[in-house]
Amino acid sequence: MGSRDKLALKAIAGAYGIFNEEIKKRYSKTGDLGDVTFELDRREGKSLTMKERRKK
Repeated sequence: MGSRDKLALKAIAGAYGIFNEEIKKRYSKTGDLGDVTFELDRREGKSLTMKERRKK
């Protein structure tokens, strides 16, 4: 996992309010942070826009 991936991981964890370790676990299964985010959106039953995420 490169430095860009680590930064994205922190952003995803913050946006969804979950621990970095959970994101890392999901990333190790999928190999793609976009897929991890997609799974989290499905789990939450919603998809926030970037503008809505910034308001959180």
